[in-house]
Amino acid sequence: MQQVNEYMRSSNVYSKQTDKLDPKELDLLLGELTIMHSRAELYVRFIRRRVMVSHVTASINSIIS
Repeated sequence: MQQVNEYMRSSNVYSKQTDKLDPKELDLLLGELTIMHSRAELYVRFIRRRVMVSHVTASINSIIS
């Protein structure tokens, strides 16, 4: 994430220069984005399971009561 922030700070959106991207730097950025995406996906799956378990438990408790 730090590399992404540094890249965004160093690249000026309003600049008219046509800088070529460094393939090694791009590879590092893509690797970090991939890791961030996989972690976010794992977190969403975790939350989805927790909500489903909570919902089922609440349904069962309302039926029993």
